Amino acid sequence: MGQFGGSVLLRIRWQDRITNEEVLQWAQMTSIEAMLIKSQLRWSGNVMCMDDSWLPKCALYGELSAGKHSAGGQYLRYKDSLKHCLKKCNVSLADWEQQATHRSAWRGIIHDGINHFVANQAVQAQVKRSTRKLKIPSYSSRSSVLTLPVQSAATSVLHASVCSAV
Repeated sequence: MGQFGGSVLLRIRWQDRITNEEVLQWAQMTSIEAMLIKSQLRWSGNVMCMDDSWLPKCALYGELSAGKHSAGGQYLRYKDSLKHCLKKCNVSLADWEQQATHRSAWRGIIHDGINHFVANQAVQAQVKRSTRKLKIPSYSSRSSVLTLPVQSAATSVLHASVCSAV
């Protein structure tokens, strides 16, 4: 469900200033990233249970016997993105292949890993939001003029020079 579709169904307006995490909680849904990670981990478990001669397993574990890497950054392989997903879900990289061969246990590991990922994602979003709100305006190296109203009968304005040491 996209941002627009979910907000229309839940009758949320832009002016309500509700975070994406709150909308997902109200809709009782997970994020799209969590859904993609879950499907990738489920598929990798299915590949592990396949015979070694099947094409998906050969493609997952196959490597080129000849050739060169091109200059610059390389494209991520499926195996590389799988490792990133395993790390995000707090699944051990050393023995995930052995765990994936037991289907019911692997489903439980995936479920726990996705819950860990979603909780970690929510905490990171909260930290990012709070640091963004706490940003203090930085002063330039030049002196600035600060205008303050004076608490007197006259309605004059006090001009004070703010130095860069502040």
